[in-house]
Amino acid sequence: MITKIKFWVGKILVSDFVFRLLIKRQIRNGVIRTKNGFLSVKNQSTYIQALIFWDIYENPERRAIRKYLRKDTTIIELGASLGVVTLALCKWIDGKQKIYSVEANPKLLPNLLQTKSLNQLHTLEIINSAIDYSGNKTISFSIDANNLGSSKESPEGQTNSNALVTVEAMPLHDLISKYDIGEYVLVSDIEGAEVEILVSETDARVFENCKQIVFELHQTSYKGKQYTQQNLADLVVEKFNMQVLYQSGNIWVFGK
Repeated sequence: MITKIKFWVGKILVSDFVFRLLIKRQIRNGVIRTKNGFLSVKNQSTYIQALIFWDIYENPERRAIRKYLRKDTTIIELGASLGVVTLALCKWIDGKQKIYSVEANPKLLPNLLQTKSLNQLHTLEIINSAIDYSGNKTISFSIDANNLGSSKESPEGQTNSNALVTVEAMPLHDLISKYDIGEYVLVSDIEGAEVEILVSETDARVFENCKQIVFELHQTSYKGKQYTQQNLADLVVEKFNMQVLYQSGNIWVFGK
């Protein structure tokens, strides 16, 4: 019964009626004020805006960051998306360390740059690129209607060529070399990127210099092989020489 009540309350909170009645009035020029700062939500669906307004969007990952994330080293974030977790990371470290936030979708770049400007996030570096191990300098990137459901491969049945863009691509070790990053913490919410790093990354410094990881793990496939959450977690422990510090649902925290 409680689960059903929560389900229906959730549906009401993100409904178009509640958005028009309450949420829309709180948004000024496409910006929502969250507990971590101002967030640009321009060109996003009312559903996404409602999730952010009610502090539901990426909440499990943000809770793990507040509870476990180290503050004493550089942060690399893969998959910044709209910047909800990015903003939480910046709030958590309070300007003490550099944050490199990587987002492949160029349509989200204006949102991220506006969020950075509004909050004066001077230690945040936004990088428009895809983490990729194909060896290509650029890749085709598919973007869905509301900008958030994007992928490196065109969705099955995709016929709209306007949804495909070309973006810069690089493996994690190239990103680290380009920005001269030493020790770091890795935060990633790109479904599939984790398995690419775990299976295809060969630079020992990537594994040695990473001191902590926050991953949102999903069952996935890579090069014809299926990987469960536990398979991916075991690879993290093996490759990075880490242990599991926390796990709840899809959110995993690893550390040395």
